[in-house]
Amino acid sequence: MKTIKIKERIKNARNAFLDNEHSEENNRLNYANKSIFLPDENFLNFTGQNKIWATILKQVFLFFPGTFLLFSATVALSFNYFIWQPQNYLKIFILIVGSLMMIGGIGDLKNPKHLVVPFSTIIVCALIFMISLRAGGQSFLMNGAIYFFPLMLIVPFLAKGWVDGKGED
Repeated sequence: MKTIKIKERIKNARNAFLDNEHSEENNRLNYANKSIFLPDENFLNFTGQNKIWATILKQVFLFFPGTFLLFSATVALSFNYFIWQPQNYLKIFILIVGSLMMIGGIGDLKNPKHLVVPFSTIIVCALIFMISLRAGGQSFLMNGAIYFFPLMLIVPFLAKGWVDGKGED
């Protein structure tokens, strides 16, 4: 009973502003697609294509080289994990540059959650190294490390999707 009265009051208040006409007739949102103020469909497609090209260029020039740098630096550091050498500083610098390039390629540098992207690659490289020590030593890793590179291209996308999807729950 009360809901009917509330609906009638809302309807009466709305009709007072619309001079007793139906709100559907005066609602401009129904005609928004035919409005001259909206941009042309070609313009929307053009900006959408620019976004796609920007994403592709970021992945080609930042993500792929960054992944290769991170993968090669991690594998190179794992070859001499017992002995600390002066060349390791350069490898660590390459590791940091590769991480930043990966985040810039598929993530957002301002979002601290996207640090998971390069760390996922480092963790998977470390797991591969530990498994290779058990399987056949460093010769197995040195001869077969490049075969794991496609896996290093997939893991960051999965990690980014996991982090972005985790915030929605």
